[in-house]
Amino acid sequence: MKLKKIVLLLIPFLLCSAFVSDETKTITWDSISHVSYVRMFSPQNGAFYDKPIFSRDISALNQKRVKLTGYIIPIDATGERYFLSANPNSSCFFCGKGEKHQVMELKLKNLPANYKMDEYLTFEGVFSTHTDMFLYFPYSLENATLVK
Repeated sequence: MKLKKIVLLLIPFLLCSAFVSDETKTITWDSISHVSYVRMFSPQNGAFYDKPIFSRDISALNQKRVKLTGYIIPIDATGERYFLSANPNSSCFFCGKGEKHQVMELKLKNLPANYKMDEYLTFEGVFSTHTDMFLYFPYSLENATLVK
């Protein structure tokens, strides 16, 4: 009888632990490319912008730990701000050849990093989606660290 009670007490714990995971998911640029955009007007900024609409799979990744590999694009001279891109600098979103969702801001855990333009690196961090295109790109990688 005592064993039966212990087993009954453990079942909810075992079921809950099956759904809770601290595991880092490896994603690809293709897996986060299912985005559509709706043209919106911002009275606050007096301009139109493209608001991203994320697929269910992408929305499910929001605030989850992920790994992603891409090309480094420095965005300031201090070595403190970087983008990670699906494409090298010569064909990234800023040059008109890529899409908005093929670049994300890296919010690095440790600074300064001094990464070089077009280094192809893998980072791990918390994936965040953003719909305010005046302040953000569609994605950022928060607390990002280089995977060695």
